[in-house]
Amino acid sequence: MSKELEEVLKTDIIAEERFHQISLGKQRSLIHYINTAKNIDTRINRAMKFLKI
Repeated sequence: MSKELEEVLKTDIIAEERFHQISLGKQRSLIHYINTAKNIDTRINRAMKFLKI
């Protein structure tokens, strides 16, 4: 899991709950999608977007 996603999950309890409610396969897909971004800002934006913050 990327540091950016970990930080988003730490700072928003609702986002963390949503993340853990989805299946493990979807969690892995989301982590992969976020990690494929080369720019740190893009990774943060992707994490926030998909967890609807």
